[in-house]
Amino acid sequence: MLILGNKLSILNLTKNVALPKQIELGVIEPKDKLEIISLITFHELPTNKDMIARAIKLSNISIAHNAEKAMIGGPEFFMCTLEHVLMENGVKPLHAFVKKVVNEFVIDNRIVVYNTYEHIGWV
Repeated sequence: MLILGNKLSILNLTKNVALPKQIELGVIEPKDKLEIISLITFHELPTNKDMIARAIKLSNISIAHNAEKAMIGGPEFFMCTLEHVLMENGVKPLHAFVKKVVNEFVIDNRIVVYNTYEHIGWV
């Protein structure tokens, strides 16, 4: 088991890069992020067999990273399958609860708006 300080590792199985607070809590990025993105991206209507195969690949990647937990996200229709396959293989799935923060400031009499995201906790 990969241990970061006193925290067990949580593998990021989302298309997004982990937020600073998530990294602080033990989230690590996979060695091949593009493979993760490919496995959670669907361009055609998937079959149940396809979703199970992708979930198994993601579970195997988690195991190869010695991750006790996996931060997951992606298409809602895939999450249940992914959760079950991860749990069957001893990896606890986690969903991040993230708050969107809208920031506004004025530059040269123009209002500039940008968003940041804050990790609140795990579901």
